[in-house]
Amino acid sequence: MSPNEHLAERIQAHPRRSIHDVLAVMDLIDGALPSADGVHAFNQLYTFVTDNIRREIDRGRFGAPVLLEELDVVFAGLYFDAFVAEIREEGSAPRAWQPLFETRSDRTISRLQHALSGMNAHINHDLAIAVVETCVKKGIEPRRGTAFYDDYLIINEILEEAEKTATKRLVTGVLREVEEALGRVDNVMAVWSVKRARDAAWANAEVLWALRGNDLLYETFLGTIDRMAGFAGRGLLLPRGFGGEPRT
Repeated sequence: MSPNEHLAERIQAHPRRSIHDVLAVMDLIDGALPSADGVHAFNQLYTFVTDNIRREIDRGRFGAPVLLEELDVVFAGLYFDAFVAEIREEGSAPRAWQPLFETRSDRTISRLQHALSGMNAHINHDLAIAVVETCVKKGIEPRRGTAFYDDYLIINEILEEAEKTATKRLVTGVLREVEEALGRVDNVMAVWSVKRARDAAWANAEVLWALRGNDLLYETFLGTIDRMAGFAGRGLLLPRGFGGEPRT
């Protein structure tokens, strides 16, 4: 069995019942991939923000913690499944994930860009699906003005704050000095807003919920989300400064 296939087996075999299980799988991936791998960069960012959410759950910050943890488990599972699918057959993961997976070994692209491309795929494509699947499992609707939605909005605040810290860790040393001098860190962050992405994901979840009885319309809309997320992900991975100057 190849190392990649062994990793896929380990990811699939690990339980996914709690946010602690999710973090354990992320740690598994972190230890299996080299730091230069673009998926490692995304996984590092995702681990950091997930651990922050875990901490806030433990502190009792949320009004519907059981629902929120279920959403976190379902959501992370979509990333794990996409990665396993790609390991086993290149190009089989959703289009939203292809920009990251196709360029994960490209050293002309910074770790920060890879991390944000992964966040783009995960939020702009996977999150709406996760919201719908969580609501189906728990017998609720994705409605605004509920404790579930209020907790969803609190996550925006946690993610934005965690992202500021985590992205600084992704660009370090001399590379960080070069990136900051050329304005690349700020430029990459300027085109990515986790709040806007999550707002759009909730709206997409509401549409998917309304369409769930019509397979054709549901899959058509989901395909549109997938294509748009893939397009945006490629924009985040342009191997050049966002002002147009070539990367060196």
